[in-house]
Amino acid sequence: MKIGITGVTGHFGYDVVKDLINQGYNTKNIIGLARNVEKAKKQVPSIEIRKADFDNLELMEKALQGLDRVLLVSTKEPDPQKRIVQHTNVIKAAKHNHLSLLVYTSGTKPDQNPLGFAHMKTEEFLQSSSVPYIILRNNYYLEVKLNDIQRAINNQPIVTNVGKGKFGLALRSEYAQAAANVLIKPLAINQTYNLTANLVDYATFVSTLEKVLNKPVKLKNITDDEMEKAMINNRISDPVASLMTKANAAIRNGAGDEVSDDFKKLLGRQPKGLEESIKALLK
Repeated sequence: MKIGITGVTGHFGYDVVKDLINQGYNTKNIIGLARNVEKAKKQVPSIEIRKADFDNLELMEKALQGLDRVLLVSTKEPDPQKRIVQHTNVIKAAKHNHLSLLVYTSGTKPDQNPLGFAHMKTEEFLQSSSVPYIILRNNYYLEVKLNDIQRAINNQPIVTNVGKGKFGLALRSEYAQAAANVLIKPLAINQTYNLTANLVDYATFVSTLEKVLNKPVKLKNITDDEMEKAMINNRISDPVASLMTKANAAIRNGAGDEVSDDFKKLLGRQPKGLEESIKALLK
């Protein structure tokens, strides 16, 4: 069974390839799909790399020829409309090539978070496409909180407008392992899995950091306006600062508060606890 992975030059796609190889999956049956072929070949020299441009449907159709399953790692395109086109091009190419499964990395409660608009539209298109699918709604990667962790290490306060909103945290490698398992295991198709673990608010996150770092960590809660201004002062563009502030507000209002045992089902074990995960990240 030939498996295609998009975004192999990015962290998540690379982690999935690495996990498949670690599980003993035949490297001849792992196909990396990337815009920058030379970069991908240097990063994962043991697998075949095909040129795949999300903005070029014809090239994507060619890249997916002969594949059985594909993992569509959501792109980093900041424009949601362009991002939707990129994702739907992969789905169209999957349909053109009669793939047996397309796995898509979405996000938690995409209909409740402004960052989830492209996820929501991609899910809707995929579900109506007749392409067999599995959707993985990933909560936060712990790596997203590296800036907060670094501030704590440097004795600076962690600043947030999330308030008491809850969010799940797990290592990116564990989300990647779950995706790899979905690609090689005979699971039921047309399913949506909610991957979430270690559901915490910022106060609990900070108290866990204090245990790991063995020192006090200051938490500063600020308003949405203050957060947006702080981001702009840190040279984040006005539109991005506005969007991120609204995304944080959505988390405050419950957009990250997802409880599910799907992660455990796909991993075959309980995801690592938050304290253990932070220690692993800091190694």
